[in-house]
Amino acid sequence: MSKGWLRAIAINELLGAVLIAAVWVGAMMGSYHLSAAYVITSIAFFGFSALAGTLLLRQQHTGIQLSRILQLLQIIGLTVYGVTLRLELGLKVTTEFNAYEFTTHWGFNGLVGIARTPGAQWSVTFNALALAAFIYLSRHRQRAVNHAPIGVVAA
Repeated sequence: MSKGWLRAIAINELLGAVLIAAVWVGAMMGSYHLSAAYVITSIAFFGFSALAGTLLLRQQHTGIQLSRILQLLQIIGLTVYGVTLRLELGLKVTTEFNAYEFTTHWGFNGLVGIARTPGAQWSVTFNALALAAFIYLSRHRQRAVNHAPIGVVAA
């Protein structure tokens, strides 16, 4: 398996952390207001994404595990009765279904979406790129476990 894909996923996770920071800068410049809940969760995901990306870039087993978790959290986003739970960090390729339409989106984002969305009854967002990264990381981790020297346990 190509180490280039691990590097690409790691850089994307680091980019996600940078994009979260860009949202903070925009808020400090007065462009918009951030809720306390958003600030707290975005700080947590900024740190998590930066740590996962850094450890994955160094090709550490812990980086693979953290990156798998980070990608898993980005695969599905939900809005139910006006409450949105969505995480999109770095490059994204998504499809969104709701009561009115089916849309596709691609681009870069630093979205930590834990918010009330007035007027939105429900929607489901699927991030194909996060799913592909999760599958790749899972297969890479399994190969690392299967090819570990005797007596060595891969994390």
